[in-house]
Amino acid sequence: MFYIDSKFLLLTILPAGIILASVLAYFIIRKLALRAEGNGKEIKPKFKKIAVALLISVVALSCVAIGFAPFADNLKAFKFESAPAVFDAGDRYAVIWATSKDASSAVEIKTASGETITVKDDTVGIGNFFKRIHRVDIDKSLLDTLGNSYRVISRETLKKGSNYYYDFGKELKSKSYSFKPVNDSENLAFFVISDIQGGEKALAKTIARVDENYDFVLMLGDYNDKQASYNDIIKSIIVPASLASRGEIPCVFLLGNHELKGALSKEVQRIFPTPSLSGEQYFTYSYGQLFLTGLFLGDNHNDNFHRYSGESNFEAYRDKQHLWLESVLLAEEYKNYTYNIGASHIPLISATGLLLQNQTCHECKLTHGYKAEDFQKTFSEMGILMLVSAHSHFVTLAENEACAFPNLHTGGVNKMKRSFYQTTLVKLSGGDSYEFITYTSRGDKTVWVEN
Repeated sequence: MFYIDSKFLLLTILPAGIILASVLAYFIIRKLALRAEGNGKEIKPKFKKIAVALLISVVALSCVAIGFAPFADNLKAFKFESAPAVFDAGDRYAVIWATSKDASSAVEIKTASGETITVKDDTVGIGNFFKRIHRVDIDKSLLDTLGNSYRVISRETLKKGSNYYYDFGKELKSKSYSFKPVNDSENLAFFVISDIQGGEKALAKTIARVDENYDFVLMLGDYNDKQASYNDIIKSIIVPASLASRGEIPCVFLLGNHELKGALSKEVQRIFPTPSLSGEQYFTYSYGQLFLTGLFLGDNHNDNFHRYSGESNFEAYRDKQHLWLESVLLAEEYKNYTYNIGASHIPLISATGLLLQNQTCHECKLTHGYKAEDFQKTFSEMGILMLVSAHSHFVTLAENEACAFPNLHTGGVNKMKRSFYQTTLVKLSGGDSYEFITYTSRGDKTVWVEN
């Protein structure tokens, strides 16, 4: 899906097009005038008048475009800009979708018994209707119950009439979606999305070519280079999540280091929940017979890196996170599940097999600890089957004899050629066996590890 901001169109592209067309017209007229002069003919006054008229037209039209920019959003058709995606928020689901204009929003659930339940996006009793990105939190049982279905509804916000009165326009209703019940068998699978960064079209092609079933979508971060606009968030997070999940299975969300960049980076953290009950970016998540521990290791530099201007405190967040991971180890909840895996955007073993603490950063020529040795030790004591990561944009199973578990790198966009994307589907079976399937935007499918 292609997005363009209408204000940007009116402020830049349209005036630039007018100026370019006028300059070309001016030179054509000037060439005709010079040709006439060379043939001994008198330059007609109309050529001068046309040139002056062009100049006045350029200035006038550019002023109109700039003056009209504040009203540009009214030119858009009101429509869904994404289908819904359902994110696991721990004790509830968050249904998230987007519209082209500000709107009110609600999720309508049809129960197996025929009852209709409507849950609105509101705060302290009044709707949140000056938003393009919509999130409605609902009880998990409303979607997990067999026979229930849901759809999303948005009503265009037109204008504010008074302190308590608002005008609304067209109402949109999505198709109905049936959420798939939790797969509680030993055979389950998940599909990974990460490192999109401008490769949205290539990712969409990749998703369309997946021919295996999977039970949830694991979103491992770096969805965009930076979160500069709501269009960035829509096209690089919500649309891919809705395509991969089809609104029928849960998405499990993790941050990457690029979600720390851009004016709307905090909005990403506000909009998209993790399964953490305390709102943290690290969590445990269970699905059927799978126990997953998700980490967020921060950005890929030390806190004193010049880019942060003295405002970063990742080391303290990693300290807090490791203390929490130690508590997960001691609680031993993971022992109640057949499969126990870890997940983080930044890997603990590089694609070339180096332990993270020994890998040199190509930007600042230093090694970054990330408390990697501590996390490796605790994960090893937990006996995780594997760590699933992203960040490198490669697909490989990295191993190091000093680490008790392998680190799967799941792929991403080709940084030099954004039209190519690859990612991994992970299949678990038999209690301790796994299989990796790589799909690419070119249509390749490779089953490359079985154990």
